[in-house]
Amino acid sequence: MTGYVGKRLLLLVPTLIGVSVLTFLLIHLIPGDLVTILLGITASQNEQRRQARIHALHLDQPLIVQYVLWLGDVLRGDLGHSLVTGFSVRDELVRSYPVTLQLALMAM
Repeated sequence: MTGYVGKRLLLLVPTLIGVSVLTFLLIHLIPGDLVTILLGITASQNEQRRQARIHALHLDQPLIVQYVLWLGDVLRGDLGHSLVTGFSVRDELVRSYPVTLQLALMAM
């Protein structure tokens, strides 16, 4: 039994890496410009501000560097900020977790 669990845990690592790579690549394949979305159409016309945001988000780096930086942030628990609310995604998840758990327990 412990051999089975050990094998499954070892398979978890490449699975999580594969899912993270796919997630990262799918985010980059979404049409549109992230900086324009973040700054808004009129604010994005200011090229200096636009370049500052691109640099702050590391979008001027090669894709592999962006992935490593993103993965490092995720492993540290920094999931970024919501595009809708502007709050930390981690804080939003922590805040909604008790309600989700309560609803799941009620459904049982």
